[in-house]
Amino acid sequence: MPRVVGQFGCEEEGTWPVTFGQNEKGRMNEVEFEKYLLNSIVPLYPDAKNMPGHRVLLKVDSGPGRMNIRLLTKL
Repeated sequence: MPRVVGQFGCEEEGTWPVTFGQNEKGRMNEVEFEKYLLNSIVPLYPDAKNMPGHRVLLKVDSGPGRMNIRLLTKL
């Protein structure tokens, strides 16, 4: 697979691998959603913090794991 090129929340443009994830039924569950966010999305924004100009907003559907309080506190 080709790599994704972009700057996202980093100081310089970089390349990232394409990621895949699914559970035994071929969909995303709470565990897969957490792995996706922590391993694929969070690394794109290394300077994210609770300060103006450093916050990241993620818009997601209402699937499993979206209201996981433990994950939300990590984020």
